[in-house]
This record gives sequence, structure tokens and C-alpha cells, in this order.
Amino acid sequence: MLRLRKINLKNNIIEADMYYEDLEKPDHIKVDVRTQEIIELENADFYEFRTAPGHARQALIKIAKSGKIPEEKLIMWY
Repeated sequence: MLRLRKINLKNNIIEADMYYEDLEKPDHIKVDVRTQEIIELENADFYEFRTAPGHARQALIKIAKSGKIPEEKLIMWY
């Protein structure tokens, strides 16, 4: 599970703070909407959460394309 907060879209770059599971310290991700690549990833060094940035990237691209920026987005996978 992952929560995206402080989602911001500017100049085809979408970014957010990522909160893994119940951790209090967020990581930060920036994605280029045009290339759909992660261009910045801060503090994401937890081995057990190695798939989370990919899930966050997919969700952020979908949010950017929708044009509706939510305050928070919950992402769950199994």
C-alpha cells in the first residue's frame, strides 16, 4: 500500500510525496508525463518496497492525463 500526497503538476512534470504502508517519513517522486519516466526519486531505498515507485509512476501518469489532481491518492496492489 502506498499513499501519494502533495501531488503537483507543472510543465509536464508531476510529483508527489510517497508514504509506504505505515511509515511516517515520505519519499518523493517526480515523473515526466511526456516520456513517462521517473526523473527523480528521493529516499526510496527500502528493499521491501522496491515495486512502489513503479506503482506510483503509473498512478501519477494516470492522474496527469485525467487533468484532475486529487489531494491524496491511495494505491494498493498484491
